[in-house]
Amino acid sequence: MHILLSRGLPGVLGASSAEDFRLGAAVISNELCPRQSLRCQEGGEIMRIEYSPINDLYGVAPRRRQPRQRSNAWLIALLVFAGVFFFESIRPVKRLRATAPSDFVHTRPDLGSTKATAQEQVARSYWDVAVEFVQKSYPFGSSLPSTPPSDFRLEEASQSGVRTVYWEKLREMWNRPEVWNTSFEWRTDWVQGEYNSLVLIANK
Repeated sequence: MHILLSRGLPGVLGASSAEDFRLGAAVISNELCPRQSLRCQEGGEIMRIEYSPINDLYGVAPRRRQPRQRSNAWLIALLVFAGVFFFESIRPVKRLRATAPSDFVHTRPDLGSTKATAQEQVARSYWDVAVEFVQKSYPFGSSLPSTPPSDFRLEEASQSGVRTVYWEKLREMWNRPEVWNTSFEWRTDWVQGEYNSLVLIANK
C-alpha cells in the first residue's frame, strides 16, 4: 500500500477537510507503524494507552483501552467437577468381621472340654460361610430369611438341627454394628448409572 501526503494539501482542502485528512492518515498509518503501549491507573482502574509516532505527528490523542480480564470460570468449573467426582467415588463399604463374635461361638457350660472345643470349631466354620457367601446376598441392613439358604451349610455337619441353630444366631446379630467393619473403596460404577439415567430422560 502506498500513501502520498502533501504539505499543501491540508491548506487546499480547508480546515475541516484537513482535520479529516489527518485523522484518516493517522488511522491508516497506525496499521503500518509499530505502536508503543503503556499502562497507567486512572480513576482506580488500570488503563492501557497506545502511542504511535503517526499519532504524535498529526496531533491525534492516544487511544485508551481497558485491558482484558482473564476469566477463571473454566478453572472453577474443573475444580468443582473434580471435587464432585472424588466425593461420589469414595464409597463406604461394610463387611462382616472375619472373626466370629463370642456370642456366636458361645457353648453351654455343662459341656465337656472336648465337646465344647468341637462345637466352637463348628460355630467358627458356619461364621466363615456367612462371611464368604451370605453377606454377598444380604448386606448390612437387610433382613435374613427365616429359612437358611442352600449355601449356608457345612459338608462335615450332617445334622440339620445344628445348621438351623447357627442360622438363628446369625439372624439375631446380623444388623449389629459391632459385627461389621467399615472401609472405603474407590468405585466409579455410579458414572454408568448417571449416564443411563440421562439417556432415559433424553429418550422421553
